[in-house]
Amino acid sequence: MVVRMLRTHPDIMCLPAIFTEKGWKRWAEDNPNTRSEMIQRLAQLAPEWNDVERRLSGMDDLLATLEDLNGDKRAFGFKQHFGKPGRSSTQQIIDLKLPTLILDRSNVLACYSSSKIAKKTGQGSLIDPAKRRRAKVDFVPDEFSLFLARRRKIDKHWNGELEKTGVDTMTLEYNEARTLAGMERVAEFLGQEAGKFGDWGTAKRNSNNILSRFSNPDNAEAYLEAHDLMDWAEEN
Repeated sequence: MVVRMLRTHPDIMCLPAIFTEKGWKRWAEDNPNTRSEMIQRLAQLAPEWNDVERRLSGMDDLLATLEDLNGDKRAFGFKQHFGKPGRSSTQQIIDLKLPTLILDRSNVLACYSSSKIAKKTGQGSLIDPAKRRRAKVDFVPDEFSLFLARRRKIDKHWNGELEKTGVDTMTLEYNEARTLAGMERVAEFLGQEAGKFGDWGTAKRNSNNILSRFSNPDNAEAYLEAHDLMDWAEEN
């Protein structure tokens, strides 16, 4: 969602997770009308760069090459999921000491339900609301406890690694990221002019009533009450 938002700004280019994607050549060929111009241009790079291991072993060279592709854009970046502590690709990226926008969703129950629903429906990011696929999923207390503990461990580790580098960071909360005001704050962080974002056209897949996403909402509510987390029942 945020990658799509950033791309609507004429001075900003944001790529997908280029250090975790297996390759972009076939991706671009299979989706010539739905992928960005930049993805199509990436597919024209030397074949060696279509191999993720080559990209990981030559990050500096690749980023220099991508800057040449960047044209007149003033800000250039890419997405990276943190992943488990110790993940080599994330550590390599942090070691590059680039200014970092950290996307956070403090409502972990919303994250948990969204990920389960996405797996069940096969639908991730959504542009056309008419194509939305809805589903209810089971709330499993032990499973959620593990999900929450893992999320907290990941965030603590990588935020600590970023802090060690001393680079400029900005944290953007999910609810703020969905607003123009939030994206204008991102533009300011990137040193770019405000008031230039276009229509990013991302539709929300799931209800803001998080409990309603579950087939057993009473169980989810009881868990929240028992752990003093009732503020996660809604996400506005």
